[in-house]
This record gives sequence, structure tokens and C-alpha cells, in this order.
Amino acid sequence: MTGAGTPPQRETRNTDPTRPPNMMMTNKEQAFDRAKTVLLSALVGNEQLNLSFDGEEMDYIRFNKAKLRQATRVDDGQLSICLMDGQKQITSTIQLTHSTDESASLERLLSSMRQSLKGLPDDPYIVWPQVGESSRAVHRGELADGARFVEDVLGQTGHLDVVGIQQSGTSFRGTANSKGLTHWFETDSFATDYSIFHPNGKAVKGTFAGSHWDGQKVREKLNRQATILDRLGREPMKVPPGKYRVYLEPAATADLVGMLSYYGVSESCIRQGESPFVTLVGGGRKLSEKFSVTEDFTQGLVPRFNDNGELAANKIEIFRKGTFTNSLIAPRTAAEYGLKSNGANAGESLRTPVAATGTLDAMQAIRALGTGIYLSNLHYLNWSDIQGARVTGMTRYACMWVENGELIAPIVDMRFDESLFDCFGANLEDCTTEAELIPNTGSYGGRDLGGCVVPGMLIKDFTFTL
Repeated sequence: MTGAGTPPQRETRNTDPTRPPNMMMTNKEQAFDRAKTVLLSALVGNEQLNLSFDGEEMDYIRFNKAKLRQATRVDDGQLSICLMDGQKQITSTIQLTHSTDESASLERLLSSMRQSLKGLPDDPYIVWPQVGESSRAVHRGELADGARFVEDVLGQTGHLDVVGIQQSGTSFRGTANSKGLTHWFETDSFATDYSIFHPNGKAVKGTFAGSHWDGQKVREKLNRQATILDRLGREPMKVPPGKYRVYLEPAATADLVGMLSYYGVSESCIRQGESPFVTLVGGGRKLSEKFSVTEDFTQGLVPRFNDNGELAANKIEIFRKGTFTNSLIAPRTAAEYGLKSNGANAGESLRTPVAATGTLDAMQAIRALGTGIYLSNLHYLNWSDIQGARVTGMTRYACMWVENGELIAPIVDMRFDESLFDCFGANLEDCTTEAELIPNTGSYGGRDLGGCVVPGMLIKDFTFTL
């Protein structure tokens, strides 16, 4: 639940995806299939089409002061339509339901797009629909219903001021094109994003995420955080700027690993000199052998296909023991530079990264830290010197001063300015033996999929500037 375990999965491939073997279509898949049929039959001349579907059947629970305040269910689906003719393309979106025939609306939208397309300039790097092998992947989980969630979380924290939101249900993704290619993906998952507040206003932040709810692990994590919460009642310490040994909880590690997706591992950014890792290309420079990151789709958190219908490999090594092994190459970048796409999304960002674990027992991490700073969460990260891979940000929530392996007191918020070449390089001492799934918790316009699976990290000489 909070680790990197791979959920049971079923994936089938066939040349006729309208008849998945031994599987019944869900309502969302039926709606997507109907829309695809209508739109493909309405094409004229040399028109080509790419379709992308994004939907969910999700329960949302909002809670504060350890009481359930709001419960609602979202049943939503959105279809993105990309029409191409000649060297021109245009994209529009429409909401889909499983109870209404949208045929007339779809045909009107396609007609409107056809008219608008005529006035658009040519696109020299247009990515045309390709013939390929279709796929269908369904990942079933064991999710907690509202009653079980209330028992395991709110019942455990009834004496505390806990606030947050629980998202739990099934997410759907699909893509199809006018060359006959169709992919379908659905996954059961949950993500609980919460904070536990001390009476003085400080808080401990946490998440639970995965596809199989484990009440025992939830209770164990809440008990550990209650100990940290007690320390937050002490007078905050003002720690002077300087270099300190730090222990990053997985949530803090995830923030730093997330920076790889901002210009870092994109082939387009590397080609244009915008990536901080240009100096790592070709092996001229390396990070620590303890640092490895893999784009791992076997977890079943996100689909392997991109909006163009390309299937990525099950695993793509990005860093292997400190060596930069692969960038992410989207179809448009491949067309521009004469490369082969590896199925990356349009933004060439990591969708399901997994960082390697180490030998450090997470339960002994604070003791192993000795004297230094315990970092539970980081905030407002950005590049301060992208060529030097320097990241700046702030400490947040329960960041603590540690002496002789004991939590002493919370620190006054500090700003750090640290190079990933250092903290993922020579200064990386060890990683924890277990990794934790840190989910994407966004729900603006729809539930975000995926997240990263990362360990805690023990790092020396981490630089704080304010």
C-alpha cells in the first residue's frame, strides 16, 4: 500500500480491440468505443484522426478534525479529438457519458473542426497516426470503502486535528486512431493526502497511496507521525545557514526526483541545451552509483501508451548506477531530430519513476543521521542554476533538528540551494531499504494518475542559504 509492490494485473493484446478476449467492456470503454465508431465513419478525403480519452469513477471524501465532512462521487469522461489533413492539425475536447448518445454532438464538433482547420498554418512536425498493435490493460485492486476508511484513519486519529482528502476508485485512459489502433487502460487506486495539526499551528504531512488498502500499515504510519507531532510542540530552533547532513523522507526525495521532469530528462531539452544533464550525456560525468531511476510501467499506475498511441517499453532505465542511460523521446521530438520515439508523452516527463533502494533501515534512519536535519517535506522547488542542476526551495511541515539520533525540535523554515550533481552524486550516503509510493494527488479537472516510488535518502553537506 505504501510501498513499491506491483499490483496484480491483467493485460491482453489482440488485433480486434472491440472484442477484448474474456473481458466485458466497462461503461466508459463502451462510450469511448461508440465515439470512435461515429468519428471514424465521418472522416472524408485524406483526413486522419487521433483520439484520447480520460475518465474516472471516483469517490472523494473530505475530512477535518478527524471527522468526515463531505463525501461525493465523480463519474466523468472527456474525449480529446485531433483532426489532421495535409500538414494541418486541430484539437478539441468533448464530455462523454455512458447514458447518452453523443453521435450528433460529435458529428457537429468534427464539422466545426474541419472548417477551422482550413485557416491554420502548416505544422512541419505533425505526427501522423501509425499502424500498430492494440492493447488492453486492466489493473484491479482492493480499495477501502467509506466505512473502512473512517475506521482505519479517522478512528485512529479521533483525538487529533487531522485534515485532508481521500480519492478512491477507477481511472480510465484510452487512445485510438484512424489506422485501426486502439489502446485501453483502467486501474483501481486510492490516494489519501492529509495533515495532522498541532495546537500551535504546525503540522505533520503524509500520504497513503496504492491499489491495495492495508489498514495495519496505515495505523503504523499514523502512530509514527504522532511521535513527530509531539515534538512539534517544542520551541522552534533557528538553524544558521550552512551545510548539514540531512535525512530526506520519501516525500522530500520525491520532490527532488520530480525536478528530473522539468527540462531534465527530455530529449528535446537536451538537444536545445536547456537540460542540466547535458554534461551527463555520453557518460562524461556520473552521479552516485547508489542513484538509479527507472520509468517502470509494470506497477500499473499509468498507461504505457501516449496520446499518439505509441507503447513504451515496460521499463526504461533513465539513470543506472549514476550513469545517464536514456532520455525521454516523444514522437514530435523524434520527427524533429530524426530519432526513434520511446513512447514518451508530449512533455517528455517521467510518468511512473522508481528510484533504487539502498541498505538503510528506515526505522533507524534518524539514528543513522546522528546530528543534522530531518526533512519530511520540501516546498516551492525551482531551478536556481539550471546548468549547474541547482535546485532551490523551502523546508515545510515537520522538519526537525536532530542530535545524537534524537528528534530535538522543529526548525524555523529554511531555504536550501543544492545541486542535484552533489545530492544525487558524491554526497548521497545511502537510501532506505524500502521505497514508498508518493502519489500525484492533483484533481483539477480530473484525478491525476501515477506518482513516484522512492526511498528515503541520507545526504551529507546539503546546502541551506537562508
